[in-house]
Amino acid sequence: MKLILELWQLAKGYEKGSPALPKEARDYLMAYVIPKARRLFIEIANVLKGKEGFDEDLLAEALVRTEL
Repeated sequence: MKLILELWQLAKGYEKGSPALPKEARDYLMAYVIPKARRLFIEIANVLKGKEGFDEDLLAEALVRTEL
């Protein structure tokens, strides 16, 4: 999961100090990583929703912060 998040941040240009990716590489990375990250977060959310005492508002806030 950490790798997917790091690739997403790299694709979005959020990695400080890293050189800018060429447009073609960034577009390809975005097309590949973003859908996988979304599916991963959906699966995590589905598992967590089944846990007793889980707060869906906190999950929604976390997803908003990741901009997915």
